[in-house]
Amino acid sequence: MIKKKQWDTLGTRFWFRCIGVYIVLDMMISFLFYDSVIVFLVLLPMIFIYIKFAVKEEMKRRYRDHKLQFREAMTAMYTMTAAGYSLESSIRGVPDELKICYSQDTWIVKEFNKMVEKLNINIAPERCLEDFAEESKDEDITNFYEIICIAKRYGGSMSMIIKMAIDRISRRIETECEIMTMMAGRRHEFTIMTCIPIGIILYMRLTSPELMAVLYTNVSGRLIMTGCLSAYLAAVLWGRYVTQKAVASV
Repeated sequence: MIKKKQWDTLGTRFWFRCIGVYIVLDMMISFLFYDSVIVFLVLLPMIFIYIKFAVKEEMKRRYRDHKLQFREAMTAMYTMTAAGYSLESSIRGVPDELKICYSQDTWIVKEFNKMVEKLNINIAPERCLEDFAEESKDEDITNFYEIICIAKRYGGSMSMIIKMAIDRISRRIETECEIMTMMAGRRHEFTIMTCIPIGIILYMRLTSPELMAVLYTNVSGRLIMTGCLSAYLAAVLWGRYVTQKAVASV
């Protein structure tokens, strides 16, 4: 079940794209494997399973983007604290610094604008960072907040603490980027391989419709096409599992 907050966060464009992509997939399966409008209608309720999968993938993508955005925000904070700005002043200055790279609708800009609004009503900067960490539910952001609190409580160079946090997160992000680059070629090959069977069936349907008609006009033919579809989906899911397993094991 999709939560209202999640619905608002992902945006209308994402949902329209999901619906459009699934309808195209449904039409392809119905046309290429069954040549039946009834099958198209029967498969429509499966859109909820597809949306759940699409939401999971989109959240993973946004999680990676948020990591990069947070690193840029910390870099801006480090630059200002190293120049002698206080923690509160550096938080206030981050949105202006990020305007160079990101628009006002970007997640990190919105989050820091929220913190600026809280600072304007005399909420402590530590409390602003705490709320930010709780809302994000991100381990790096939570650790960053805890380190800032310790530094404020026991003293220490704020700029150096932020610099160490940037270095740690940067190393992790760079490692993930290297892994994604290594796997990009395999993902591309996997995508091409998944398109080849569909292309062959489409080619046969367009060039030799009489030859393919026997597969859509009797029970045995439909069973054969169902078996082909099942084998194809199993191969796609297995290939995706192997790819993700390889990424996780690197």
